[in-house]
Amino acid sequence: MKTTINYPTTVISEKDYEYTIKLLFVGDISTFQQRKSLLWQTYKRNLNSQNLSNLPLQTSSTIEINGRIGKLICSTYDNFVGRETSYFPFKGINILCVVFDFSNDSIKNIGNWIEEGKRFSGNKKMNILIIGLYDNLLNSTNTPTEVSDILLKDTTIQFYTYNKSTTLNLLNELEQCYIQIRLNDLTDDVIDKQIAKEREYKQRRTISQTGVLSKTFSSPPMNQGDKKRALIVFNKSEIVITIKTIIVGDSCISDFSRRLCTGLSLDWNTSFSLYSFDNYPPKLLQLDDGKTLKLRTYVYDHSFRKGASHTPYFNVLGVILCFDYQKSDTFANLMNWYNETLRYCNLKSTHYIIVGFNKSNNSTVTDDDVQGFVNFFPMNKRPRFFYFEESKTHEFDLLFEEFCLEINAVEFSQPYLDECKPQKEDVSKTRLQSGRSQRTHSCAPTPQFTSSHKPDESKTLIKQAQYKKEKDCVLF
Repeated sequence: MKTTINYPTTVISEKDYEYTIKLLFVGDISTFQQRKSLLWQTYKRNLNSQNLSNLPLQTSSTIEINGRIGKLICSTYDNFVGRETSYFPFKGINILCVVFDFSNDSIKNIGNWIEEGKRFSGNKKMNILIIGLYDNLLNSTNTPTEVSDILLKDTTIQFYTYNKSTTLNLLNELEQCYIQIRLNDLTDDVIDKQIAKEREYKQRRTISQTGVLSKTFSSPPMNQGDKKRALIVFNKSEIVITIKTIIVGDSCISDFSRRLCTGLSLDWNTSFSLYSFDNYPPKLLQLDDGKTLKLRTYVYDHSFRKGASHTPYFNVLGVILCFDYQKSDTFANLMNWYNETLRYCNLKSTHYIIVGFNKSNNSTVTDDDVQGFVNFFPMNKRPRFFYFEESKTHEFDLLFEEFCLEINAVEFSQPYLDECKPQKEDVSKTRLQSGRSQRTHSCAPTPQFTSSHKPDESKTLIKQAQYKKEKDCVLF
């Protein structure tokens, strides 16, 4: 059967990936820029090698080999990470590309890089490629002695040379490695077993967590309707419903997210620097049916370190996903933000808006990319997309108002509000029962005297009763 390899451009959910192939470029610090150029020219062939300063050291894309969809993660070793930092770039890699430069002594350490990859990858079937880079003036066709010695010890290692001043055509060689990994290491049987194993592990974890919860808590867990009841307040003249919306996006566009939040909560002339990420005042929207919507909007705060107690998605019903047309990473991470909301939002009926800004003729994010992400959502839950410009603030206000009204209509319908509304009889009975439970019983009964008792005897009995009452009260 002929092997087919494709690179789908549609957005794929994390749970739909069936396998992962990891590739790592390593080498001395003198080859850092060349390795970064190799990484991004492999990811995008027509990339200008001069625009590499702001690009990350890792790329992620979708690959399809023989009908099975997987994730391809390519990264380059960061030589500037300190020893005190936890850094494990070799873990689980399938392909190790050791890069050296003919013009310096980086060739001396290629053996050390190979040994380090074998030691820390945990993959005995790891593919190893040695890549030598040369200038126009130094075109070496002979295999260096250091490389030939390594090739004699391990015949599975491959060696390639490339000119640094030209486009490096490494993709064809790497595709052959992808195919070999798929045919030999990631066969259909292996992939099916991994999927079944992960499914079984998730089921066991769910059962285990359910057992712990049932033993720890005596009260039954709250359902979806009970959780939403905390957002409803019944007053004498109106019903107040709180709708919480969070604006999320990468940290590099936090200022834009705060700008959106300030405009939606206050007005578009107020500076966002006057407010923090979550202290914006709520905006009230009064409806004709006696309901008032309290619109609480805030921004995801990136300043919280990992492990800190931070619950930004609690009781959130609306999510605004933001990206920059000029920064492709902000758009690529929208799927990660979406998955995070699915994981941490306790109300499983979240509604979405996608907002893009800073669009121009040379934008790295295209309209087809945006439409592909929108089409990823189910037909009945397609999010609204809005291209934000300063001249369209009024249109965005109207869109957000319609968005909140839609949440109100879907999540807080009149039949649901009737179920949540407390009944007067129940309230009176509850108050009566609580009042009875708060009463304290008498420590000793008050003595009753008839006319036959003498005054002195009555005084003596009263004193004895009071003394007994005080004594019993102290003991009680």
